[in-house]
Amino acid sequence: MFDYEESTPQKALTKPARALGEKLAKQYCTTPPVDVEKIIIEVFGLHLVKLELPVNVSGNADLDSQEIYINTKKHPVHQRFTMAHELGHLALNHKVRKWTEYADVNESSPDKPLEEEANAFASGLLMPGYLLKEKIKTMKPKEMAQLFQVSEEALWYSLRTNRII
Repeated sequence: MFDYEESTPQKALTKPARALGEKLAKQYCTTPPVDVEKIIIEVFGLHLVKLELPVNVSGNADLDSQEIYINTKKHPVHQRFTMAHELGHLALNHKVRKWTEYADVNESSPDKPLEEEANAFASGLLMPGYLLKEKIKTMKPKEMAQLFQVSEEALWYSLRTNRII
């Protein structure tokens, strides 16, 4: 009745995703913080919609309406990362579901590689290696997180990923 093919989960392509985010940052930003809202609206021509969403939803991208939805209940730093993450889904040509079709992504989810790629893109966009390498010379990581307007956890992850520390 139904054909069923068992598939092996695809591995996330995080290096190229991060590189694309960083390339975009380099084109539109010379000093932190990267203006992610400007990139979404002016560069990509997308609509950015900020509204209260269910607590388990940070945001989503809707390909049909060309809109990125951001949950205003979240901390501003979290909102920035979510904006960059959702832009990553669009920039990386992921087939993105509408937020009404949202499902939790866990270790066994087929969407996990796409989420990892969108996170890598967001990290590259908000914390590009060329700016991290420049700022680490004169600033402490806590100060850098404030300057880049990202969480300390995200900053530490990017410093390690870029092999700066």
